[in-house]
Order: sequence, then C-alpha cells, then structure tokens
Amino acid sequence: MRGVVLGGNSPAREREKQLNKALEGYPRNHTYRVWGKRLVPSVRLYRRWRQISSLYPERVTSLLDVASCKGYFVFGAARRAECERAVGIDCVESFVKVANEVRDYLDERKARFHVTSLQNVSERLDEFGGPFDVVLLLNAYHYLFWGSELDPACCRDHGKILERLAKVCGASGRVIFTSPLEVEECPGDCRRFAAAAPEEAKEYTKAKFIAAAERFFDVREVGRWGKRPVLSMLKRS
Repeated sequence: MRGVVLGGNSPAREREKQLNKALEGYPRNHTYRVWGKRLVPSVRLYRRWRQISSLYPERVTSLLDVASCKGYFVFGAARRAECERAVGIDCVESFVKVANEVRDYLDERKARFHVTSLQNVSERLDEFGGPFDVVLLLNAYHYLFWGSELDPACCRDHGKILERLAKVCGASGRVIFTSPLEVEECPGDCRRFAAAAPEEAKEYTKAKFIAAAERFFDVREVGRWGKRPVLSMLKRS
C-alpha cells in the first residue's frame, strides 16, 4: 500500500491535488494521499493497516469496513487479487463522498461506499453484497453504542450490535475489532452520553462486551492499539 511520488503538472496531478485537499483534516488517524494513482498513508495509518491486515485470513474474497471513514482499508482489500468486493459504510456523508471520489479516480471497481448503518446492512445483506469474509470495526464501537455529536443514532445493547455483526459475517467470517471498552477510555462526547445514562453506563465494560460477543463468536485478544484491545472474533457455526 506504499506509493510513489511522480513529477509534472498534468491534469491527473491537478486532480490528485484536489483529492488530497479533500482528504485532509479530521480524523487525523485516517490520513492518506493519492500520488500517481497510488495511496500513500500517513505513518500512523500505515502502522495500523499493517497490524490489522496481519489478522486477515490468507484469502479475503470480501470485506466490509463499518465506519470506513475515507476508505483506506477498503481500497487495501479491493487491491488484493482474490478480493471480489470491498464495501465501506459510514454515517458521515462527507467521508463517503471523498472515498467515492478516490474510487472513481483510481477506477477501483471492486470498492463500494455507502452512507448507511450496520443495522441497514444486516437487514438488507444481499443489497450490500454480503455476507463478508472479513468485517472491520475499528475504533467505532463506542459510537455505535453511545452515538456521537456527528450522528446521535445508537443502540445501547451489546447483544443487538453483536448479532448484527454476526449477520453480516459469512459462515466462517471474522470480525477484527478495536475500540475502547470502558466508559472512562471513550471520547468526550461518549462520556457525556454515559453520564446522562448511568444504568446503561454500567453495561459498558470490557467484561460485558466479551460475554455478549461470545454468544456469536470465538473471541481472542491479539494485541493492543494504545490502550485499546485488538480482538479477532471468529464466527461460531
């Protein structure tokens, strides 16, 4: 996924400049650029991609990235020879818009991006190309549970969220997961929502998440991303 820098002032280079301007800004941990029709990630994003992609099965014929932001992980999967479809979903329209612009510029036909929710995908699986070999849920679970300032929609029930994740996985699919699983480790907007819902806040613990996840998946903690656990969750037959 490392790229190269090409010289010149061609129309393609001008288009890349426009795309790179749109790719700047929040969230900083998803920063990458387009150069010579290649993707050049920030050091931080590249390290994360290396860690997460090492957990993929040998063959990834399909991938769903929940909260895909600007699409880097989706493009990484789509460029694998065996991959047939790579789908990203996000609630933030501007993220999906720029990911689709990059896709069109790269002519990456196996990548698709939608402004939609995990619930919608789980209920209309065929429409979105599922089920999937690999499902990514990276640093977004707390927003599914608590909501956010960008999108207040939420589901404050581990079991329901994990059931939806299980539905979008293929028979031998896996979820690769990292997120804060204690209220005090969540971003400020989530902590505020939790303070206003103390009974629900009691449910937001790593132990209760794992207990709910093990109804649907074999769960292994395989690393850390800062203070956040990285989990590989294999769907139970």
